[in-house]
Amino acid sequence: MIRLPDAIARNWETDQDLNAYIDQIYGDINTPANPPEYMYERAILAPKNVGVDEYNAKVLRKINSSAMFTCLSADSVEQEGKDVDDTAMEFPSEFLNSINISGLPPHKLEFKVGCPVMLLRNICPSQGLCNGTRLRVVKVSTKCIEATIMGGAFDNKRVFVPRITLVDEGSQSNLPFKLKRRQFPVKLSFAMTINKSQGQTLSRVGLILPSPVFSHGQLYVALSRAKTKAGISVLVRDGKFPGFEGIYTQNVVYRSIFANDEN
Repeated sequence: MIRLPDAIARNWETDQDLNAYIDQIYGDINTPANPPEYMYERAILAPKNVGVDEYNAKVLRKINSSAMFTCLSADSVEQEGKDVDDTAMEFPSEFLNSINISGLPPHKLEFKVGCPVMLLRNICPSQGLCNGTRLRVVKVSTKCIEATIMGGAFDNKRVFVPRITLVDEGSQSNLPFKLKRRQFPVKLSFAMTINKSQGQTLSRVGLILPSPVFSHGQLYVALSRAKTKAGISVLVRDGKFPGFEGIYTQNVVYRSIFANDEN
């Protein structure tokens, strides 16, 4: 366990603590005078996708100026040695729709105009549409999302993101089939996983730890996304311990790495 600096650490005991913390990061999201870079310069980070999805939904519902757009995927499967009809009977669409896999968009995507999203695939790298690129939604239709690129060499460039068929080969999900999902290759990015934040440099970072980080270097990656110390804060679930001052969390370190260096 390590003690986090008192200046940046907050303890999370109740739902009110979580909601108040999210308000610290995005509480002024509806201010008309927000500069164009408002969305690009801030993000909530978390270790796992399950937390990220919850925080994205909370922030999305704070935007009170525009209608909600809902986009549903068309899901199917591939299994070697079976025809399409047999496979469809074995895995009904309701089951396929319920599957959430890292690297694939969810079955149900919800947007509002102005919200930030992140690309999950390389669409056209020469035009700035790469895996990990953040976009600001301008318009949503059944066939494409009109958006502007946020940051980088293509900042403010108007682009169009089509629906595509994405395939999970089973390497991460351990499913006994290949899941094919036709959907927009994006996810909301008010919040993102720590791993997805690599390469980002932000003015305001809110790190939420409902559970400790789970791999070597993750805590360092998260804390180093902010440009300044004043731009980072951390909310830790049950981070206080009787008899100890301050707020604590686990920092995963693979000691074998240092042992190899010594040799």
